[in-house]
Amino acid sequence: MARTSAAHLLRNGSIWLGRLEIGQGWARWQGDVGQGAMHRHVAAQLVLSGGAADAVVETADGRLVWGAAVGIDPLVAHRIRPGGAATLVFIEPWALRCGLEIPASVVPRDLPGPFAAVSAQPRQGASFWQEWRGAGPQHPAGTVSAWAGRARHRIDDLLAAGHAGGVTLAALAALLGVGAEHARHRFVAEFGLPFRRYVLWRRLQIAAAALHGGSSVTASAHQAGFSDAAHAARTLKAMFGVSASQLLEQR
Repeated sequence: MARTSAAHLLRNGSIWLGRLEIGQGWARWQGDVGQGAMHRHVAAQLVLSGGAADAVVETADGRLVWGAAVGIDPLVAHRIRPGGAATLVFIEPWALRCGLEIPASVVPRDLPGPFAAVSAQPRQGASFWQEWRGAGPQHPAGTVSAWAGRARHRIDDLLAAGHAGGVTLAALAALLGVGAEHARHRFVAEFGLPFRRYVLWRRLQIAAAALHGGSSVTASAHQAGFSDAAHAARTLKAMFGVSASQLLEQR
């Protein structure tokens, strides 16, 4: 079940006014685009233009990429140029491998054109959005190993039990009955990113959900296992270009 809320996102003094939906393995924000800081996150992102003008994405080297739909690979530094209404879709890159269904209403397989992609350079193999559109080697939904499925659920169990700040690779390995080094290498192979990066992403989701639920910045940070609100704000700023203190609810 998706959680929906209206939100103001203040970035660099400009207001982002829109509506946020959070589902399993995905999130979607729809509204007016304001100024944003350069940032990167582990989720793949799709920017859909909501008006006559194309969406414009700026990369860390100053390159401008535009189109009716712009796909951004995970961990690629970028910012979205302000320009009216848009839909921003975030997809956890392991969602398809874990067999999670992304609703067609969130992101259709047939993306509108013109389509442009922002990929990591250099990269190995097809980008996330090339795979999504069938232009590269696919790892079909539901074909993920049982090990990866168990790992994802065990991490969520630890987070739900209040161990957000203490979810370690050793603890996960013990639950899975394997050695820590085996778990480290297997995790990267299955999920496409390091264990610590994945856990940090999940902790940020916990903090964001707490903020949307009405918790204070400090309470949300502690709930997600951050040492203080400043730590959470720095992490959010690096991943999304917005700090926790700038995330305001329109209740």
